Amino acid sequence: AATTTTMNLPFSNNGTVDVVAGSLVFPQGMDNGEDAVIDLGGGTLDPGDTLNLESGDSLIGSGTLAADLVNAGTVSPGNSAGIISIDGDYTQTANGVLEIQLGGTTPGTEHDQLVVTGDATLSGILNVSLIDGFEPKLGDSFFIVNHLESGTFNFSVENLPDLTGGLMMEIAYADPGVTLTVVSGSTDSFIYLPMIVR
Repeated sequence: AATTTTMNLPFSNNGTVDVVAGSLVFPQGMDNGEDAVIDLGGGTLDPGDTLNLESGDSLIGSGTLAADLVNAGTVSPGNSAGIISIDGDYTQTANGVLEIQLGGTTPGTEHDQLVVTGDATLSGILNVSLIDGFEPKLGDSFFIVNHLESGTFNFSVENLPDLTGGLMMEIAYADPGVTLTVVSGSTDSFIYLPMIVR
């Protein structure tokens, strides 16, 4: 975990890079081919410059990306659950996907979280699912995106899980991040008509 491996040559990833522990550094940059996978399995990746995920590319696992990230692919923290930390800015394009799994209310150990130390610009798709038989209850809150600087929201598409017991998930965009809260899903409406007594 205390080691650093430096690959001082241009690097093209057409398969899977798995950072199990320690730090992996590409000073001359890292390019991803089609359907490339980067697994932050507990370590830190420094791609030397902005990391660009194209459609079909994935950033998964728990660990730190020591660079800006432009996501036009899929970011899926955890194994799950887990936390991906972006030590820089995070930009999710219209084609980008953020996958979040919920198994409890504690980030990192029970539900996934994306932590951004710089600016967060969100677009694209948010997919949220439940794991390990978890059934959220009224008032449960999940802090899924934590940005430490400024943020520009919203996701274009929000795929939230269907809940039982008349409950639903509500999403809130506000500094310092994105929060899901379980609220009453009642959609009852009432029509009040005048009453005439003779």
